[in-house]
Amino acid sequence: MSEKIATTNNNRPPVVSVLGHVDHGKTSLLDKIRSTNVAARESGGITQAIGAYQIDFNGRLITFIDTPGHAAFEAMRSRGAQASDIALLVVAANDGVKPQTIEAIKHIQNSNAKMIVVLNKIDLPNLNIEKVLAELTKEGIALDKTGGDVPVVQVSSTTGQGIDELLDMIILVSDIIDLKDTTAEAFSAVVIESEMTKNQGAVIHAIVNSGTLSTYQEVFVGQKSGKVRSITSDKGEILKVAGPSTPVEITGVSFVPDTGSVLTSLADSESTDSNSAPESLVLSASEMIAASQAKKESFLIIIKADVSGSLEAITKNIPPKVQILSSATGDVTASDVILSKSAIAPILAFNVKIPSDVEKLASREGVIIKPYKIIYELLDDIDDVVAAIEAEKEAEKVKAVAEVTAEFTIEGVRIAGVKVTKGSIKTGMELFLLRNGQILSQAKATSLKQRSKEVGDVKAGQECGVLLSPALDFKIGDKLEFITE
Repeated sequence: MSEKIATTNNNRPPVVSVLGHVDHGKTSLLDKIRSTNVAARESGGITQAIGAYQIDFNGRLITFIDTPGHAAFEAMRSRGAQASDIALLVVAANDGVKPQTIEAIKHIQNSNAKMIVVLNKIDLPNLNIEKVLAELTKEGIALDKTGGDVPVVQVSSTTGQGIDELLDMIILVSDIIDLKDTTAEAFSAVVIESEMTKNQGAVIHAIVNSGTLSTYQEVFVGQKSGKVRSITSDKGEILKVAGPSTPVEITGVSFVPDTGSVLTSLADSESTDSNSAPESLVLSASEMIAASQAKKESFLIIIKADVSGSLEAITKNIPPKVQILSSATGDVTASDVILSKSAIAPILAFNVKIPSDVEKLASREGVIIKPYKIIYELLDDIDDVVAAIEAEKEAEKVKAVAEVTAEFTIEGVRIAGVKVTKGSIKTGMELFLLRNGQILSQAKATSLKQRSKEVGDVKAGQECGVLLSPALDFKIGDKLEFITE
């Protein structure tokens, strides 16, 4: 298997990625393809770790990227790394086009990958295939069924129906785009995932784009370099050489490159790490903590993730109001807990272990460690916290609240009779007029009167008349929220 680099017609194997909406069956489709292929069944346990696998279908090799979705695909594309030749857009036949389907379509259309639409779950009853196809057409996909060039294959990842037809279509499309063997070209490989492990150090999961990768070869990402100690295939085989379209696990390199980074055989003097920043902009942990506490405009978090692809997918979607104090791959450590305590920063642990001794330390120190298995749940929780902080800030701005209990007209000017329910209101304060919890307008309290006498301030529990400028169309029962002088 490891020697079977090129296929018939002197072509290299196609590299295929899978995108689509959550729960439309991307993972189950990849699992079905793998389980029905004899070569893939012999893999042992390493396939999931590499994030890609290769099958032999009727004498033709096909490489599938087995890394969850859009973030990794976009990270590769944004760095100019053409990791995929073909992209499968998986759409559930019973559900149709959804928000993430549209996102996936945009990613594929912005890349050079050829699209194949895969209608999954066709074993379910009461399907309206034509409706789903119409939705896809509306999103700008030129389907072959309507005169375009994007093929549609119907499958069931549950029963296996249509899987062979899909693989046939992948081979056909790869022959049309004519993927020439690139073994003779300079070496390059695209990083799918990478992580720092306790036993092996940096482990890189990649797919060879061109040339060949050999053990003890020096490889570069930008100006960083390292020497390859071992190469392992998706089948768990130890390789001496890996050619184009081969998924590999590489050890020996001393650094952890980002998803989508390109490994080459030559240094790139113009390249820098995507995560690096000018030295003048890099803050130490203590400086970040101090800045955050001084501004009180953001809160700090610590992120630990299983692999670089997951880490990047998380960090790229963190809202601006949140500062990442530390982010790394690997299990949660005692050092993370100590940093968390000093910064009052929760640790968000995605798909990593929390050793029992670290958990006990966190409990003693009052440190929050929250584990996650789904990236979207982690990001949703962060959004909820940001929303809560913003709401609290808005509440802090409100210095006083009064309820309109009466209306007076003095010399043709409407005066709001109010009862102060919170804080103390003063002449000159800005205020919002609220009705049923909704802000209607803004004004200023230009005069406060009690028993026709001008007063400077009125405290909670007291009543007064308020002259508003500009005059507002208030009603009894409205609320006035006073914010600043």
